Amino acid sequence: MMSYLFTLLMITLVLLAVFHFIWSGIIMPAYRQLQRNRLFSLRDKVRNLRISGSLNEHEFELVHGLINYHVSHLNQLQLSSLWAFHREYERNAKFRNRIDAEFETIKNISDPRLSEVVEETADVCRAVCVLNSGGWLIFVIPAIIAFVFTARIRQFALKQVAHGMFTRDQNSSLQFSY
Repeated sequence: MMSYLFTLLMITLVLLAVFHFIWSGIIMPAYRQLQRNRLFSLRDKVRNLRISGSLNEHEFELVHGLINYHVSHLNQLQLSSLWAFHREYERNAKFRNRIDAEFETIKNISDPRLSEVVEETADVCRAVCVLNSGGWLIFVIPAIIAFVFTARIRQFALKQVAHGMFTRDQNSSLQFSY
């Protein structure tokens, strides 16, 4: 029995490692390159808007810089990096002030075409962030499911015991009383 469980555990771990290798080493680099090309296209739109003279310098520099940053750091965009960003935002007042000022500038962009580019850039970043974390989520999801279901089953059992919601009749079948 013990050797069977050990074999099952080893097979499961090997399958998870293979999945993680395929996801992180084959699928995600191709997907990130596709999204990086999309960001290049968005950057070209911003440059064309600037060349046509319809953008102010500050908005152009901010959006162009953000797109360039994400082009070069797309592989590092993960849920853990968002969590680190949030912690830094909460702790560091200077960082928070700079981020808030940039956010205000982005929120108040005068050209709707540039706002559209910002939204598309955010869509790319959101998708990549979740999928970059996908290789690790396969390890975390079972633990989360077990934790949630264990907590719900325990809570339901405590409610049943505390409120006496069930009794047994003469035939030993479970009867619920309301």
